[in-house]
Amino acid sequence: MKKITWIILIFTGVLTAALAGLWVYIGGVLRGLERKEDGGAIAGRHYAFITEDTSDLWRAVYESASVQAAAGGDVLEWVGEGDFFEYTTRDRMQIATASGVDGIILYKKDLSDMTDLIEEAEEAGIPVVTVLSDNSDSSRISYVGISSYEAGELLGREAAKAFSSGENSVMVLMDAGSGEGPSSLVFSTMLSAAEREKAPDATFTFRAVRVNTASGFEAEEDIRDIFVGGDPLPDILICLDLVSTECVSQALVDYNQVGNVEVIGYYGSETVLRAVEKGVVRATLGIDTERIGISCIEALDEYYTLGIANNYYSVPVMMIDGDNADAFLAAVSGEEEAEEQT
Repeated sequence: MKKITWIILIFTGVLTAALAGLWVYIGGVLRGLERKEDGGAIAGRHYAFITEDTSDLWRAVYESASVQAAAGGDVLEWVGEGDFFEYTTRDRMQIATASGVDGIILYKKDLSDMTDLIEEAEEAGIPVVTVLSDNSDSSRISYVGISSYEAGELLGREAAKAFSSGENSVMVLMDAGSGEGPSSLVFSTMLSAAEREKAPDATFTFRAVRVNTASGFEAEEDIRDIFVGGDPLPDILICLDLVSTECVSQALVDYNQVGNVEVIGYYGSETVLRAVEKGVVRATLGIDTERIGISCIEALDEYYTLGIANNYYSVPVMMIDGDNADAFLAAVSGEEEAEEQT
């Protein structure tokens, strides 16, 4: 009996210490988000960057936004990035709002469950800018994104270029966690563009497949099933997110299917650009991440200057293929700077 009592006491003590440590840590995070004073003068505005996605795309967006903020004497902080604890997007929003930051840049694949926290930020006087995924029912001040119509047009035209005479099977990989709206518009626009641009002797069928991209492992498993599941591979495979594109480009090599499937990807990360350069991936939809970051800060600055901001900032997209991949790759990998130094 005494042994059981001691075990309970030890467990209770450890749990209490852990909770106390967690409280102290979160308090430190909140203090770290507070605006700093320098020589008695309050520094510029303090903006929060919130996303759980740490892919190349979002690191590039954060970098450009940070540079733009610094140019105006402001600071942008990626809330929770690099911390010991794994915060959810909701956790990060609550931390940023509680700390009284001056503005929030927010991305989550599906923002439908974030309305209450966006409203809480607005009630606290904190403007919120959503990026590449929107919640128009909330009080966010601006949405920075790409035109789903323009993206669908470019992808559909590229697919039509890849058609051979006769029947062509096309599979479109759609992010299972992205919601229906934008992806559906991209899909329907692709269909129309492909039908309009195809050669007279070409026909095609489009099929959408949902891929779980919550983690690279889950995406790899879903894509592995496509390559080894027994069903015939499509002639053309179109990805609508970065994770799927990178996983597909690797699967083509792993399963010896390079040249057998034409792949059209999404976003020009270094991994994807090298695949395009080598001919593993036919082309990829490029997004101007620098413009995304700049537009986010411009929206927040405009709000503070005018009391209102543009509802929508459109970011350019373009197709990257074998003809121009090297130029984009040099910019992404830093090779261009290295060449200039030599």
